[in-house]
Amino acid sequence: MDSQYTSFTGSVPENYDKYLGPFLFDYFAGILTERLSQIKPSKILDIACGTGIVTKKIEEALPKSHIIGLDLNPDMIEFGKKKLKNSSIEWKVSNAINLPFDNDTFDAVVCQFGVMFFPDKAAAFIEARRVLKPNGTFIFNTWDSLEINELFLTSDRVIGRIFTDNPPDFYKVPFSFYDTKEIEKLLNEAGFRDIKLEYVKTKAENESVKALAIGLVEGNPIYGQITERDASKVPVVKSEIEKEVSSKFGDNPVKADLSAIMCTCRK
Repeated sequence: MDSQYTSFTGSVPENYDKYLGPFLFDYFAGILTERLSQIKPSKILDIACGTGIVTKKIEEALPKSHIIGLDLNPDMIEFGKKKLKNSSIEWKVSNAINLPFDNDTFDAVVCQFGVMFFPDKAAAFIEARRVLKPNGTFIFNTWDSLEINELFLTSDRVIGRIFTDNPPDFYKVPFSFYDTKEIEKLLNEAGFRDIKLEYVKTKAENESVKALAIGLVEGNPIYGQITERDASKVPVVKSEIEKEVSSKFGDNPVKADLSAIMCTCRK
């Protein structure tokens, strides 16, 4: 996949973690960790770990486990290391298509909202299975469609109105892998069994629309797409998103429905 969709660099990791983490990711990370805790794995790989939001929750829930957080973006890994500097988590920079581990290494592999970005999802699933021990568990989640997650659809449309000739399209990528039949087909072809797909929904709250707008604009790769086109438009985009989000979802707090798909399967 083009790096413009996967590049979390510079100030983006901090903004991602601070302004999007509690609103978007904490709830789903808790659900994923719950599922993982039920099987009590001793060695865990967290693929596309980002700033360590899930990784931290796993360490808290399973303190005796050996956890490796892996991400394509060195800046995300570095931020995670600093944030969790007193933890025993091991960090690696690598991609999901060519994992730097031997066969049958992990009891569990997890991935929170990362599979949408994999350029070859079939290959990534095969790799995840390869590094799992026999009967090992693969747990991941992916966003439901952009239309269902209306907050992001709203942000995408606001940005499209500002950049009419060549609109940044990052938001379409995280919400592109929601066809459950396709997901199940790819997992079956990779050799997984006991595949379970379920919808997980929540109403997320954020205290301030201004803070959320920072995350929506400067906490993900759309920031790079905007600055490449016209960096002077960044404040305009944030202001317009604030207005639109406030009118549809409120302010102090912002409340928005979020929908994701969680998958659990075994080798």
